[in-house]
Amino acid sequence: MATMKDVARQAGVSTSTVSRVLNGGFVSTTATRRVMEAVDALGYQVSTSARSLKAQFTNIIGVTVVDISNPSTIRMLHGITSVFHQHGMTVMLTNTDGNPEIELESIAMFTRQRVSGIIYTGSHTREDVAAALNTVPAPVVIGGQEAGSVHWPVVVFDNYKAGFDITSTLIQLGHREIGYISAHLEDEHTGRFRRQGYIDALASAGIHPARGYIQYADFTVDSGHTAMKRMLAETETMPSAVAAASDMIAIGALRCLQQRGIEVPGRVSLAGFDDIPVSSKLIPSLSSVALDVREMGEMCAELLYRMIRKKNTFVERVVLGHRIVQRESLGPPP
Repeated sequence: MATMKDVARQAGVSTSTVSRVLNGGFVSTTATRRVMEAVDALGYQVSTSARSLKAQFTNIIGVTVVDISNPSTIRMLHGITSVFHQHGMTVMLTNTDGNPEIELESIAMFTRQRVSGIIYTGSHTREDVAAALNTVPAPVVIGGQEAGSVHWPVVVFDNYKAGFDITSTLIQLGHREIGYISAHLEDEHTGRFRRQGYIDALASAGIHPARGYIQYADFTVDSGHTAMKRMLAETETMPSAVAAASDMIAIGALRCLQQRGIEVPGRVSLAGFDDIPVSSKLIPSLSSVALDVREMGEMCAELLYRMIRKKNTFVERVVLGHRIVQRESLGPPP
């Protein structure tokens, strides 16, 4: 009969590492995988609590988010928790700040805790994170990203079409000098796809963005303020309209314009993404691309629950819609 020392030797780790893995302690994803493979190969008979690491799951769902303070994240979590609370399940949350190392630690922790499933949301999925998600013994659903080579179902918005549509709305209002504050391009959906939609909408109208019209920002008010300041400094002709990759970025841009005495929408029209609740309360109220992130959370949760219950979903990719909400911040060019 195999012993813990045999498992440690087979896995190339210490016996204390084997013990931590089997008892839910902190161990890297790689070490955890090697230990469990050795347990399988040697037929090691673990205790009842340790055996649950292989055969049983808790009533807990693991969820990773990039920024718990982001209003869109909060709305998505409301959707997730509303579904699982109906089924008597608990949600365990980790905030990763988009750091791949923290994402790997979160996945390893969820695996050790034997969660019933994982909802993973990230801004950019590194290949080692994708590989870790592919080896999780519980089902996984990806929210908001294609997530590289991950083979689990994904729930996304059509961010290219959304970027195209908000830019087309500005063009239809008569604007031709249109700037754009993009998320960083490492984030494929909110960065690369939305920006490409903006570029292609301009091209379809025979417009080429002037120098300095495209800037980049994080999803924060301060970053949006800085990006708008750069745009004003780098352009020879002030844009008559600016679209931003999130409402938080747009709020920062609005603050910058107001501090400069530039009227919105009298001199510059402005629009964001996400339609967070505060957007309608600003002065002027902020136009936005409404994305139902609560619906995304609910859809992720419903898919995951079906997978947990061994029901075939026959779903690989869900694409959710959007709508343009025009408020006081949009108007014709001066």
